[in-house]
Amino acid sequence: YPEKYARLVEISEPDFVEVKGYSWVGRSRERLPRSSQPTIDDIREFAYTLSELTGYEIIDEVPRARVVLLWNGTTPLELRPRDIEGAKK
Repeated sequence: YPEKYARLVEISEPDFVEVKGYSWVGRSRERLPRSSQPTIDDIREFAYTLSELTGYEIIDEVPRARVVLLWNGTTPLELRPRDIEGAKK
């Protein structure tokens, strides 16, 4: 249902969208077959369709984690960690 997800993106206007799928781990393995877990190709295809529908750009992916990152094209990509007292750097 990429069209329905595209509508959610249009309503919420997020800076980034992570497209990822269910992982066959833990107790879910007792309820679902491994084939329920989408492949990275499935996730890429869904992300591409979502990108086409929303205008968001695909800017990164991590195949091992089966995740694709979309960007709205306007939010600055240079992110800087905040200075938080006592935080490890």
